[in-house]
Amino acid sequence: MDDSDAMFVQGQQTSKGHLAFLREGALMAVPFDAARLQVAGEAFPIAENVAIAANNRYGAFSVAGGTLAYWTGG
Repeated sequence: MDDSDAMFVQGQQTSKGHLAFLREGALMAVPFDAARLQVAGEAFPIAENVAIAANNRYGAFSVAGGTLAYWTGG
């Protein structure tokens, strides 16, 4: 089971990008085709030991303008 909400990260191609989410403290990404609303590959880790909000739903990460920011911690 994944630990947080997912965030779509737009790629350079029109409708393709990645979904970023937390899984057991690791920030993960999985290729995603937004036009087809389908995962297009296997998930892979981006960062380890990423914090999660007290309500256990929102990961402490954000993506904007091609920049990924995250907060580490337990």
